[in-house]
Amino acid sequence: MAMETTNPTSVGAPTKKSHYDDVFGNTTWIWSILDKYLTPSAKATLLDNRLLPGYVQRPQFSFASTNSITISPGVYELNDGTTSRMVYWDSDLTYTFSNLTTVTTWCYLYLDESAISTGLLTTSEFTDSTVKSTYIPARHGHYNGSDRCILAVRSNTAGEIQYFAHEGDYFQYSAGSSDISIAATIVSAWTTGTLKIPPFAQKAAVHWFAWFSGHEENGMIYRTAGSSVTAWGIRCVGLHSTSTQLGQDTNQLNMITNSSQEVEYMTDSTSTAANVAITGYTNGYYFPKGM
Repeated sequence: MAMETTNPTSVGAPTKKSHYDDVFGNTTWIWSILDKYLTPSAKATLLDNRLLPGYVQRPQFSFASTNSITISPGVYELNDGTTSRMVYWDSDLTYTFSNLTTVTTWCYLYLDESAISTGLLTTSEFTDSTVKSTYIPARHGHYNGSDRCILAVRSNTAGEIQYFAHEGDYFQYSAGSSDISIAATIVSAWTTGTLKIPPFAQKAAVHWFAWFSGHEENGMIYRTAGSSVTAWGIRCVGLHSTSTQLGQDTNQLNMITNSSQEVEYMTDSTSTAANVAITGYTNGYYFPKGM
């Protein structure tokens, strides 16, 4: 917005009515500047989140049917690359996905910027796509073009939404096939495994199962892929006192991946091949920054 450049009228001692008229004229001039500066653009409001870039008041997402979800009230800042505005809705919305596939993959829910004309949204102002979002630092959010990504659901081979539950920053879905499986094999060097979380996420909840036998300790160590640390931890470990006793250990833990959703793992150094059987299933993902 261009700043007003017209000089105000010089006002001297108020000795006659014209001086008071000049004072009033100056006040009007000052107010015109403030009015122009504070008047929002067509896509904004005065209480705009130009002061709150990337703002999110995340709704509760709930499974409604095999192709639809319920979205509780929420608030988001939406930035098309030029203008910021706050959008919101104050009641539950039911959204039906139109781009679910029969290939097990992620389908992303977006705020449809081109369809939004007012701050208060309805179901028609959301859209979904199998095209993944990208985090845009300047906009403090995940976008595909001008559309802001707010969720990813997983489709199954029947072209349906895989059942899920959501609370806060955690999105949990029913486990499918294993992400990492080690059976009767010693993995003596760091090996890369990819977890089943959407490309925008880097934190996963993984459920591990370990079967073991023999008088020894069997298990797996892990770390974020690309890290140089020895290990973030040791999980799925068991120790039995007799060579014939069988056992099972189970553990759910949060794992931090790299930006490609990868972790590195190897079997514990005391394991022997005959006694190693470890399987990991991703149970859910955590919403990242800007979502």
